[in-house]
Amino acid sequence: MTTPEERLRRRVARRIGREDVPDNVWEHLGPHVADALSPLAEDEEEEVKYLAEEAGRAIRLLEGGRRKHPGRSRPRPAERHLTPIEREYVQTLSACLASHLGTESAVREFRDRYLGGRLLAEVEADQFKTGSPHCAQLYAVADRVRRRYPLAIWANPDGAETFILTGKVQLSPLRIESELMTGPLAPITLRIMPFISTRTVERAYRDFQRRLRGGDNRPVQQRGLALLRFVTERRAVEGPQKENWERWRKEWNREQYARPGRRFSERSAFRRAFLRAERAFLPRDVLSTFLSSTKIRSKGNV
Repeated sequence: MTTPEERLRRRVARRIGREDVPDNVWEHLGPHVADALSPLAEDEEEEVKYLAEEAGRAIRLLEGGRRKHPGRSRPRPAERHLTPIEREYVQTLSACLASHLGTESAVREFRDRYLGGRLLAEVEADQFKTGSPHCAQLYAVADRVRRRYPLAIWANPDGAETFILTGKVQLSPLRIESELMTGPLAPITLRIMPFISTRTVERAYRDFQRRLRGGDNRPVQQRGLALLRFVTERRAVEGPQKENWERWRKEWNREQYARPGRRFSERSAFRRAFLRAERAFLPRDVLSTFLSSTKIRSKGNV
C-alpha cells in the first residue's frame, strides 16, 4: 500500500513528464511536500501544480546550470542584430585592421619563417593550431598583437592566432556576457564599437536578458521584494532553523494594515509568495546551495 507522500510524488512526476522525481530534488522540496500533505492545505491540485513548478526548475538547474565553466558565461556575439550598414562597417574595419597588422615585423617574420611566406586556409590554420611544433611561437606573436591592440574585440579567443595564419581579422562589434547566474542580480557586461546604433544595442540586450532570465524579463513586483526582505531579515535574526511562518504572516499583515491587497489569509500562500520572490530574485548559483547535489539521482529515467 502506497503512502500519501508516494502518491503525491507520482502525481508530481506525471505532471512534469517523468517516471519519477529525482531523489535529491524531492529532498529539496521537503518543506513544500510537508505543506502539501498538511491538513491545512486547502487546494490539493494547487499544491501539486506548485510542487511540479519547483521540481521542474530544480531539474533544469541541475541538468543545465553546471555544464559551463565556472565564472563567466561564453560571450555572445550579437551579429544577427546588426543592420546592413553596421555589417559593412565591421567588414571594412576588419579589412583595414588586417592590412595594418600585416605590416607588424613580428607577424611578417613568423609568416616567413614558419609558413613559407604564405597564408593558410582556415582548415590548415586549425591543423596548425592543434598540431604544429611551432605553436609556442604562434602564441607569443599573438599575445604581442593582443597587447599592441587591446581594444580590438576579437570574435573568438584565438582570433589573433587565426589572423596571423590566415590574414583574416574577425571582429565582434557588439559583445554581451554575464556572470554565470540568473536573476536580476546577474551583472551584464557589454563591449560595443562606436558605430553600433542604440537601437541595435537595445535589441541585442533584450535578447540576451531574455535568455539570461529564462524567457521572463518581468521584474519582481514591489510586494514580492518587500516580502523577501521581511522574511530574510527575520531569518537572519532568528536563524533558519526557527522559521515560524504563521507568526511571520501575522506580523506581516499587521505591518500591511494600510495595504489590504498585500495581506495573506493563509500561511501556505504567504510562504509560497516568499519562495517565488526568492526564486525570481536570487542568482542561480545562490539558489543551488539549497540543493543536496549537483548531480541528479533518480529511480527512473531522467
